[in-house]
Amino acid sequence: MGVFVLSCSPLNTRRLNYVVNNPQIDSQTAYFIRSGMIAEGMSTEEVQASWGDPLISRSYFISGARSDKWVYERGGKTFILYFENGKLTSRDVF
Repeated sequence: MGVFVLSCSPLNTRRLNYVVNNPQIDSQTAYFIRSGMIAEGMSTEEVQASWGDPLISRSYFISGARSDKWVYERGGKTFILYFENGKLTSRDVF
């Protein structure tokens, strides 16, 4: 499982509020969100709580399954996140 970090202080309140208001999430995911990290298997909501709104988002439907691609730009790098049925499955970094 890959773990990716982006630090952006204006998101700290959003991160904490998400964790507090979603006690059903497991402790590792809660830690990742509070720390501004993401990992494969996180939901789109969890990623958004951790990293904020994507710069670009696109949704695709193939054979009834939903796929999403989100783009973030941070620290001079472009992160492209790929989701299948609402779960982070992979990422590219440029």
